[in-house]
Amino acid sequence: RQAGGGARYRMTPAVQFVADGSFLLYRRLDSNNVRRDGSFLAGTSFLLPRGWVQINASRFSPGEFPAMNDPLHDRQGVFAAGEYDLGSRVRVFGGWDMVTTNIDPDPTLSASRHLPRSTATRGFGGVRAALGDKSGVTLRVEEGDQLARPPSGGPDTEIAARVRAVEWQSSLGSLTAYTRFTRRENINSR
Repeated sequence: RQAGGGARYRMTPAVQFVADGSFLLYRRLDSNNVRRDGSFLAGTSFLLPRGWVQINASRFSPGEFPAMNDPLHDRQGVFAAGEYDLGSRVRVFGGWDMVTTNIDPDPTLSASRHLPRSTATRGFGGVRAALGDKSGVTLRVEEGDQLARPPSGGPDTEIAARVRAVEWQSSLGSLTAYTRFTRRENINSR
């Protein structure tokens, strides 16, 4: 069960604050205990003459993710991103985020006991350029890492990822088509 609400406050036309929060009652699989928890997202956005910047902080309860592919663990993080027009046909963008998962595992439940507490950071950036009236190309670079600490006291695992991508996009009437080339490198070390 979940109840919540949110608000947006426009301090000026260029500065906005957003907050969303909820209270949850949930029961994990194989448990008879009903847990009480909360989730929130709070952030601000700044509209610039030729772009924008956004900063968010969040914490999500395990009860927010009742899906089969997510074993009910919590997460919290910070995200910042922005875009800026360098000219009428060129825009740069970038951002950074950090997330921590499995903040408060319940040691009595097998679903969360074996999940490591993980911390991941990621940075990304790139440039978009218009080609003609209906086409454009995007170059994107992303780098990040994740450190997982097993609860049983075993060795930490560090995963680093580097992504380089080029994308071409074009509009033909109501149809939008794109093609993308991506190179991803993953490095896993204990």
